[in-house]
Amino acid sequence: MSADEGTTRDDAPSPTADSALRSVVLPMLQVACLSKTPVAVMAAHMSLSCTGRLCSASSDGVVLELPNPPDGTLLGSSAAVTFPSGDGTKGFVSEIIAVEKPPGGPTVATLTLPEQLRAGTRRSAVRIPVPPETLTAAIVHGDGVRGTALPVDISLTGILIELDALRAQRVAVGAQISLRIALGSLELLLNCEVRRKDGRRLGLLIVTDGPPPKRMAKIMWRLQQDRLLSR
Repeated sequence: MSADEGTTRDDAPSPTADSALRSVVLPMLQVACLSKTPVAVMAAHMSLSCTGRLCSASSDGVVLELPNPPDGTLLGSSAAVTFPSGDGTKGFVSEIIAVEKPPGGPTVATLTLPEQLRAGTRRSAVRIPVPPETLTAAIVHGDGVRGTALPVDISLTGILIELDALRAQRVAVGAQISLRIALGSLELLLNCEVRRKDGRRLGLLIVTDGPPPKRMAKIMWRLQQDRLLSR
């Protein structure tokens, strides 16, 4: 599991699952759109959320109006969306597949229709999978566990890595390690705490006195753009 929460990599929904998705999730979103329900949107490379409103929902996607979007393009980003519902909040994570900026109007973003809605508060960070042979990682400080690591997914506040079985056995939850990650010319040294352990996989929390490093946001952005260009 990752430092934020458990990681799942489900295959594409079966026809039966897709039908269930449209019969449950879509109507709930459409009801919320009728009253232009306010939303908070946080892209994976953002440390702060921006506000907007639910505009429409269909099998083609969920459309949001963003009066004050963050700087830079959002296209191709994974984003967490939360909105008030009943006595609490609901939310989902999906990909921004279209962005339009009509003259004199708010930015309009379209996200893929989510597979499910979850109750609860907004995530502290959105995690994204790390494509093979993109991001490299190595433990540079840690008793008996130095060496390369396989990054599985990453967020602004944590990273899930995988080690060989022998080194993984030597790591305990709560251990402090230093991890060097690199994506092309972007390189960053991270101080981390092992928060979770599941076999060979370690969920690391990035330890910092302030906000996430700016270079981390650039790495997150690059990973998402590379995934978009590879399609």
